[in-house]
Amino acid sequence: MLVELGLAACLVVRVIDGDSLSVRCDPGAQLVQVRIAAIDAPELNQPAGQDAKRVLMKLTHGRTVQLDCLKRDRYRRALCALSTQAQGDIGLAMVRKGMAWCFSRYLHEQPAGWRQRCERAQQLAQQAAHGLWRDP
Repeated sequence: MLVELGLAACLVVRVIDGDSLSVRCDPGAQLVQVRIAAIDAPELNQPAGQDAKRVLMKLTHGRTVQLDCLKRDRYRRALCALSTQAQGDIGLAMVRKGMAWCFSRYLHEQPAGWRQRCERAQQLAQQAAHGLWRDP
């Protein structure tokens, strides 16, 4: 099972929506539900929700991701920063592509540099009308 806090390299086996996925950290081990920390994406039944899921699948499905898990949420999902060698920080990639936004309620839990990068990525996605920012 996933280490409660800290780092782990895990295989993404299922993308649930634009900010949640299931990973396997050890062969034969149970799946672990993960939510990407400090971002939020539309629900599947909301505008751009299916698009956000598709983009997250392209970035992560079947790939090994590095998790840096901070805590668990009220649904017992691990709240983690995700990264890959190819894409870097997955949360920031989703915001840059306009498929998620910075989750202001939890930004204070992130390092200042990350908060600034997230806010800047969101601003640029909005200005360029990427993804969910196409809709008024």
